[in-house]
Formats: sequence, structure tokens, C-alpha cells
Amino acid sequence: MTESGSTPSPPPGWYDDPWGSPTKRWWDGQAWTGHLQAGGPVSSVGVPLDQQLEAEQGSARWARLAMLWAGPAYAIQTVAATALGQQLIENLRSSNWGAGSDSSSDLFPSIGNPAALAVNQLASLAYLAGGVLFLVWFYRSVTLARDAGLPARRSPGLALAAWIIPIVNWWWPYQSVVDVLPRDHPGQPQVLRWWLLWIAASNIGIVAVVVGFASVAAMWITGAVGAGLSLAAAFAARDVVELVVHAHAERVRR
Repeated sequence: MTESGSTPSPPPGWYDDPWGSPTKRWWDGQAWTGHLQAGGPVSSVGVPLDQQLEAEQGSARWARLAMLWAGPAYAIQTVAATALGQQLIENLRSSNWGAGSDSSSDLFPSIGNPAALAVNQLASLAYLAGGVLFLVWFYRSVTLARDAGLPARRSPGLALAAWIIPIVNWWWPYQSVVDVLPRDHPGQPQVLRWWLLWIAASNIGIVAVVVGFASVAAMWITGAVGAGLSLAAAFAARDVVELVVHAHAERVRR
């Protein structure tokens, strides 16, 4: 491998590590990178790539189906959480909270809305089930992308764990989805659109509670926006799943 101007540089790809390690190292067309891959672009789990693709396509069908109920479930959860937030704020205002009371029942009054609480819990379970199916596809997709020779910033295990690691779960999962596509893939902006919708939908509840102390009407408006964002994020996720599976099929079968 050379970077001399007199000799054309090889195309980007996995090559034997020039430093002698028993791994493949990613050459980006101009320089060696820090991306390593044991054994090159063959299955690290002992399964041919075409079989991995079939497994990913099967999990993708379930993931896309799951988004049809996970999105509405998250929207319902957002509305129920808004109702619970309104009740909490009203209870706090009617109690002695903030007036020097040291009673825990005054500081943390009962929500007193069992219907909203039940709906919130049921919607959370439905959303969680959909999320598990999505993550099954995600893990298979990241694994296939690595074995098909696409450089990744993180291993499949770490990419999966990043969804529940505080702070880094704001951008690491997005980076992992970006990594499962070729760098020049035209669908990259579509992935960014999905991720921004997801981040907004998953954090707008905090905004709703904050504005609720100033205006209950504003809190409900914010909650309604959050419900809409949840639906939009779910349908954007379905599109991303389809986009990635199609890209992988082209790469494996070319």
C-alpha cells in the first residue's frame, strides 16, 4: 500500500494490516484508519452473508410491523403522561409544597389519576415490545454491515448497549445506523431525519412538565406535539429499516 503520487492508491477496502496484526485494517483510499476487522469481510459468527441477510430481512419485517404499534403506543403514553403531569402540578399547587412543609405527603402528593396511570403503563409495555423487535433488527444489521466490509466506529455489542447508556445514547446509536450504510449512500439524510424526530419525541415530555408550571394549556399543546413527533419518528424508523435492508441486499448480492 502506498500513498506516493507516482503510484495509484488502491480503492477503499479491507486489507492485511501493514503493522503485522492478524486482522484486516480499513484503507479509506488515502490512508490507513483505526478500523480493524478480524478475518476480513467474512462472517464473524460462522454464517454466510447471504444467510445473515435473510435473517436481517426477517427481523426487518417484524421491526417495521412493530413500528405500526410502537409509534401509536408512544403517542398514547405521551398523552397519558401529560394527564399525569397536570394532576401532579394541580396537587402540588393545592398542597403546602413550597410553603415550608416538611411532610413527604405534601412534597410528593398522590397522582390520583389511576386511569391515566394504567394507560401509561400499558402503552409503555406495548412500546417496549416494539422497541425490542427494532433492536433485534438493529443488532443483526450492525453485525451484517461489519461482516460485509463496512467500517464501523463500534462493535455490534457496544452499538446495542449504547441505546441504554446515558448521555452517549443521544448520538452513538445514530452513528451506528449511519455506519451500516456505505459512506456515500444517498439515504444518509433520511437517517438523520429519523434520529432528530426520535430525539425530539423522547425528550419533549421534559419540556411539557416545565411549561406546565406556567400554563396547563401550553403543557397540553406540548404533549400533543410530542404525540405527533412519536408517530412521525415511528414511520421514519420504518423507512430507515427498509432503506438499510435494501442497501445490504445490494452489497451482499453484487
